[in-house]
Amino acid sequence: MARIVDLSHPIFTGMPAWVEMGGTFGLAKTVVSAWDDYETSAYLRTHGRERELFKTCFIVMSDNGGTHVDATYHFDPLGEKISDVPLGRFYGDAVLLDLTHLRPIRYDPYERKVLETDWITPEELDRSLARAGTEVRPDDIVLLRTGAERLWPRKEYHHSFVPMRLEALDWLIDRGVKLFGMDQITIDIIPGYDLPHMHMRKRYSMHMENLRNLGAIGRPRFRFAGFPIKWAGGPCSPIRAVAIVEDEA
Repeated sequence: MARIVDLSHPIFTGMPAWVEMGGTFGLAKTVVSAWDDYETSAYLRTHGRERELFKTCFIVMSDNGGTHVDATYHFDPLGEKISDVPLGRFYGDAVLLDLTHLRPIRYDPYERKVLETDWITPEELDRSLARAGTEVRPDDIVLLRTGAERLWPRKEYHHSFVPMRLEALDWLIDRGVKLFGMDQITIDIIPGYDLPHMHMRKRYSMHMENLRNLGAIGRPRFRFAGFPIKWAGGPCSPIRAVAIVEDEA
């Protein structure tokens, strides 16, 4: 019997968005507010004969905030826009790799520098895959669990992630992975190390950030779905990501 595990964070006012490493909220403030409220819409439509009618909201947010996917147009002016990516790239067989033993970066906000960190490396991916007792196949989707989600939505979440070596990115691409994602805000150390995103200019790859609830999947292999909003010319998009898990009877 299948379980559906919700892997997306809720969208709400003040939700974390990407920050530069100076420790302040960046890009865009997330705002969810009423566009029409019940009493106002009732008055405008019925001049007071009805007490309440409809409510709608407007949402202001970064397309690179919350649980989202980056199309290659996000980091490559010649890249693929989100509305042009085939939907099949966002659905399919998936593998979960546990990297929660890795230490996230320790950052000095006054000196604006990273003091120490562990890294996502090919060796760590090999060891995690061996522990999972499975393999990565062409066209798989790979989710990397670092445990950063435990800090969402606190401010510390922005500075608690495990960066990825370029060789680890190649490890995924060489195995034919069509999409990968993690439960943290980025794979780059910025400033000073934004090479993984730039590397994806040379080697086509897409990834998701700010996933959650990966520990609830409970199996190394499952089905994944996380479809973007179809907005023309978009570089990134929020997604509603889910794991579809076939548990044994």
